[in-house]
Amino acid sequence: MAALQDAYEKMQAISASDNRSWIYWSQFHGFNRFECWHHARVGNDEFPYDLFLPWHRAYLTFFDNAARDQNAEAILPWWDWTSDASHQNGLPAAYTAGGSALQSGPVPAINGQPERQTTRNPSSPGSLPTPKDVEDLLVLSDFRDFSNQLQDIHDRIHPWVGGDMGSIATSAFDPIFWAHHAMIDRIWYLWQLRHGVNNIPASYLDKALFPGLTVQQVLDVRALGYDYAAAAVAAGTDVPPGVSPSDAGSVPAPGAEGGGEPTPPTTAPKFTSETLNVGTLDPNALRADIEFHNVDHAGASYEGRVYLDNPDADESTGYDHPSYAGSYHIFGHGGCLGDSGHCEVKPRRPYDPRPSHPLTPANKVVIATEPVKRAIEQGDEVKVTVVPIIEPLPYEDVDPKHTDDPLEIGYVRVVTYGQRISDSG
Repeated sequence: MAALQDAYEKMQAISASDNRSWIYWSQFHGFNRFECWHHARVGNDEFPYDLFLPWHRAYLTFFDNAARDQNAEAILPWWDWTSDASHQNGLPAAYTAGGSALQSGPVPAINGQPERQTTRNPSSPGSLPTPKDVEDLLVLSDFRDFSNQLQDIHDRIHPWVGGDMGSIATSAFDPIFWAHHAMIDRIWYLWQLRHGVNNIPASYLDKALFPGLTVQQVLDVRALGYDYAAAAVAAGTDVPPGVSPSDAGSVPAPGAEGGGEPTPPTTAPKFTSETLNVGTLDPNALRADIEFHNVDHAGASYEGRVYLDNPDADESTGYDHPSYAGSYHIFGHGGCLGDSGHCEVKPRRPYDPRPSHPLTPANKVVIATEPVKRAIEQGDEVKVTVVPIIEPLPYEDVDPKHTDDPLEIGYVRVVTYGQRISDSG
């Protein structure tokens, strides 16, 4: 980790206008370039596709090489947030007490606010994903299904870290961003070991990613010059000498000097669907999904807790209530940080080669087999309620709509499957 600390320190010392700098590379993901890929979109051929995993693999590759230009021994580690160490201490010790360049990164001036260092606002370590959560992903055989569910875990981690990591606009300025995405990339690698390197829709293969790479070119990590251990704990989880495990997990909350209590999540108006007819669905289905269509993700990040036939549910209802059906997670854009009209979603022209606008509403899927089966057994109709638990933004002067009421859903469907989802099914 010393080599990585050295590389990051050198990158962070280079001016933002230099294409070797920390800010230069971080801006590709968020402010002020926003070229990152999140959620499925529709191309100019009207075909929906999702390049979340290949885009971020290409991005990691470019960033890894930029870091190694500064120190040839600097190899990106992956943060295993399912490990016992993470569930005890939260963030890896190297990223909280291993050196200033691993603990925070520079953020450029945004919306008239001065340049600053990144902050974090971590939640309870016990709420991190578990090995079972990952194993449940690895058994999914369809790439699109797997990518969608892995992206939801990805979206869950960003607001868990909180602070700048909780917003698309600023997340890549935090050094932990790269370790988190290495873990996401590693899970895709493990999935490929089971289901094949080329198990991806053929229509994706020629899509352009980060400059110079297509989807086809990033499918095999060995062709990119790296590999992953099949089972290990992320580098940097050991506590440095003289630092207690409890100290290692302590990082400043937004606006705090030298630490402080985490800023608690906030709540906002909830959503309740129209009455849905589930009487014709298969009560013996192998799988049942609750689909949320046209979900806005322009504002703050949030967890959407989903309840069936419980319109009175609120933030205190919790996960143990019989009506709880699961959660989806939104890694939010973080509000509009450009001039007037910057975030207006405009349709692409027929010959425009770009994908649809990055703020085009997303679709989220909650696998809720047993709760849906119970709902089917109890009656023909059901309503779906979503309670948002919002992570505060790390900057100010954003439209209150994006901070106080980011939940917006077009419509909800409940779907059952008599067989496992597959490419041919």
